[in-house]
This record gives sequence, structure tokens and C-alpha cells, in this order.
Amino acid sequence: MNQTVPPGWYPDVDDPTSERWWAGESWSDARRPRGAAVTTTPEGQRGAELAIKLSQTGLWFCIAGTVFSIVGAGFTALFGMLLVGLLLFAPIATVFGIITIVVAARALGGTSGDVRRLAKTALVLGIVCTCTVAIAIILCVPLGILFHVLGAIKHPPF
Repeated sequence: MNQTVPPGWYPDVDDPTSERWWAGESWSDARRPRGAAVTTTPEGQRGAELAIKLSQTGLWFCIAGTVFSIVGAGFTALFGMLLVGLLLFAPIATVFGIITIVVAARALGGTSGDVRRLAKTALVLGIVCTCTVAIAIILCVPLGILFHVLGAIKHPPF
């Protein structure tokens, strides 16, 4: 069984008068005098917490963007509403995908391996979401036109 030491302040082996922050995987550069007031996180840890929040936010934007791209593709393919899919849902999905990419890229500054994995996941999913919009447009434009033509053939104007 692999036991890990929890993050926290521990005596610095290089300087017996100070303590150093153990981040859970490695030592950070944060130091304080031994016996200083107890704090829960050093400055570096706040950056990692921000990176986690950014990654989670990026994942939510990715989910929203994917939903918008699917709804837009559905409107285009099922109802022949090409303009609704292209002009309403595709731009919203693209914006959400781009926000995901930007937020996840900022989160990659986190020091923890878990934070970096979460940020990379959000980054990849943001790229997939943005590409999904392009693929939906490429596939649904011909389908929307085809359904429109077939609908006109089945229902003559007279």
C-alpha cells in the first residue's frame, strides 16, 4: 500500500529554523519561520486551487458548447432550419468551445499532477467541442438543403 504524506507545513531539513510547504507530491518554494501562525495554504497552493476551479469551469463550458452544437445540428438536420443551426447555435457552441480552451490553457499553470490532468482534459474537450461545430456545419448544411428539397417535392406549391 502506497502511503502519501498529506500537504502541509513540515520542518525544513535544510534550515532547522524554518518550515517548508509539502504540496502532496513535491516540496514547494514556500517557507515560513518555524512556529509561525498556522495557515491552511501557502501562496503557491492558492494558484493550484485557482487552476482547479478554472479547469472545472472549462469543463462546464465544454459541456454547454457540446449541447449547443448538438441542438443546432438537430435543428438543421431534422427541421431543415439551416439558419437557426448556423446563425444561432453554432456561434454559441463555438464561443463556449473557445472559452473552454482559454480557461483550460490558463489552468495548466497548476503545479499538481491532478490539476494538470484536469486542465489537459478540459483543453482537449474544448478543442473537440469547437471541432464538433465545424463538423456539424459541414454535415448538416447538405442534409438541411436535401430535406428542404425533398419537402418541396412532397408538397408542391399548388
